[in-house]
Amino acid sequence: MARKDGIVSVGLLILLLFVRSPKGFAANIHIGPFDIHPYASVSAGYTDNVFLTETREKSDIYYLISPGVQLFLPLNRHSFNLEYTVDTYLYRDQDNADRTIQNATGRLALNPFRSLNILIQDAFIDGEDRPDFEYDRTSQYIWNSAAIDTAYDINSRLAVGAGFQYRTKRYDRTADRIDDYDENGLSGRIYYKVLPKTSLVMVYQYRDRDYEKRGREDNDSHRLEGGITWEIGPKSSGTARAGYIRTDYEELDRTDEAFSYSLNLTHQLKPKTTLSLEGVREIQDTSRANRNLVFSNDYVSTQIAGTLSHRYRKFTGRLKAGYIRDDYLHDDIAAGRKRRDHLFIGEFGIDHALRKWLTLGGSYRYTRLNSNFDVEEYEENNFLIYLSVVL
Repeated sequence: MARKDGIVSVGLLILLLFVRSPKGFAANIHIGPFDIHPYASVSAGYTDNVFLTETREKSDIYYLISPGVQLFLPLNRHSFNLEYTVDTYLYRDQDNADRTIQNATGRLALNPFRSLNILIQDAFIDGEDRPDFEYDRTSQYIWNSAAIDTAYDINSRLAVGAGFQYRTKRYDRTADRIDDYDENGLSGRIYYKVLPKTSLVMVYQYRDRDYEKRGREDNDSHRLEGGITWEIGPKSSGTARAGYIRTDYEELDRTDEAFSYSLNLTHQLKPKTTLSLEGVREIQDTSRANRNLVFSNDYVSTQIAGTLSHRYRKFTGRLKAGYIRDDYLHDDIAAGRKRRDHLFIGEFGIDHALRKWLTLGGSYRYTRLNSNFDVEEYEENNFLIYLSVVL
């Protein structure tokens, strides 16, 4: 425990150095052509259900230390940036829930000529899944996603785009390697402008996933959606699409299909009040790490979430609400029925800008999972306070 307190103390000391030196840290760091933006936060929280279990709940105080850095390189019409973050969770009593998640991303945006844009990016995670119960331990994994995307304006009304993506996931623990996979993805889209800031859009996405240990569950996924996208200045922007998704399992001689949608919009209700909505409906694969592989090899996940934020002087308040419904597509062998989950999430938070670069904040989050399999149900109350520096 002394080691954890020492780590948290070091994190607070670093933040205090920022606070005591506003002149030296008020601007970004410039080294040659590079712009460097370091940031960090130290949080303290309390949860009444560390392992998200229905019985034998364990409460605990935890700390979250999150340093990071962004590097930007402007190149006339092009740009290049890198970002690296580390999230370290330290629990006062439940040591087996301690975990560290490292994220690294790289992004190269090219604009060879006015009508063509090329985006090359890579995302890497060296992480650990939360343990399932008190005497379990974290599941370490490495995940990587490399992608290239192109967009081309044919004329003032018509634009097209295409992309390729390759993903991998590898677990360290032998029992978890059943979730290891390689995935290839292709996508294409067409935009047709009907108003100066509004376009109709058609999107096709293809995914081919191959498992290392679950060969019979290798699958191909096809998703076709049409909708509308708009960007009316800073006041309103978004995309709303709906369509159809199908997943084919060749070895199982089975096809699963469902209605799909994608929603992402932001609207400024008042000069200092903003509403945002996000939603998706898709077929997802189950996994051992998520404790749902025994119920079915896939399920339809319907998700919707909204955030209302308001600024008042140096304060910003946030009210979030979310709902997720997961419908498993095949019967659990032992129970002889299909699993269905309803997840409810509510959160309230407030930030106070002590300086332009220094923020003190706090939040409360309530989570409730209802399921027709009682053992999967859980409830959690989570409180968090934090101090963050963003340069």
